[in-house]
Amino acid sequence: MQRADATQPEPRSLQQLHDELVRRVGKEALSLRLEKQALQESKQVFQSKNPFNPDRIPCFFQTVRFFFQALGIYQRGYREFMDVQLVTNEIYFSSLPPELDGLRILQISDLHLDLEPALTTVIVNIIKDLDYDLALITGDYRDDTKGCISDCLEYMHRVCGALHEPVYGILGNHDPIELVPPLESMGLPILLNETVSYEKNGKRIYISGIDDPHFYKGDDFEKLRGTVPENAFSILLSHAPETHQQALHMGYDLVLAGHTHGGQICLPGGIVVMHNGDCPSYMLAGNWKYGDLKGYTSRGTGGCRLPLRFFCPPEITVHVLKHTKSEKL
Repeated sequence: MQRADATQPEPRSLQQLHDELVRRVGKEALSLRLEKQALQESKQVFQSKNPFNPDRIPCFFQTVRFFFQALGIYQRGYREFMDVQLVTNEIYFSSLPPELDGLRILQISDLHLDLEPALTTVIVNIIKDLDYDLALITGDYRDDTKGCISDCLEYMHRVCGALHEPVYGILGNHDPIELVPPLESMGLPILLNETVSYEKNGKRIYISGIDDPHFYKGDDFEKLRGTVPENAFSILLSHAPETHQQALHMGYDLVLAGHTHGGQICLPGGIVVMHNGDCPSYMLAGNWKYGDLKGYTSRGTGGCRLPLRFFCPPEITVHVLKHTKSEKL
């Protein structure tokens, strides 16, 4: 799968777009995803089974906003939300070909761009002159889990324009599958349980991307089976880190994830108060290891529902893959 051409593609009918998604995802999987999207749109289902899920509580986010304003710390939280940190993260692998030592991978995650339009400019200013070999986006382009996607696409057009190829993305639990055609027309191929390869210095790595494993349960590891050659270095893009067991079983070397926002609103020292991750707590943010599998969970580049962060700064991450003869994190 190659990055889409920068020129405008030929317009396709809704039936053609549907047929293309059926070919890539499968008829049954697409039907189940569309059914779940429709149920969520009509508020018959929620993203979490937790009865205390904020989406189930009337005026929850307005109440939280008022609470922080009453305490006089709302603007502080907003400033931290807008203060996106550029993080450089070195990860060491004995399985990485020496020819790829120093490979630089840009990760952006959980943009939620329609929450605060001003954040798009901050992101673009950071990434437009960055030095990296490959860019990967690990899902959640819009903020709400239902409704219009046009604002999100408007802001994503600016982000895509600031990225240089190759770049690939996956869908998150806030992303309807209808985002795929317009994002791909902007030059952002979306991996729907698909694998691509990247070559440098005569050596290849393989990047697999799965559909959202958290809410839509669209992750199809059987579809990925056999797409990565034996003993090849491989990366799995998973919106949430809760796929760590399957990734280890499939033999991936690295998982890049997001979804948790690192808690977003934390106590001093980054102590998580609440999170939405169905994974061990040590996987909520930063580097982690599970057996022979290494992973990184981004704190997120944006934020969810409220443009606030406390003791949990947003990030854009450049991972530097390093070859080593002995394993270390």
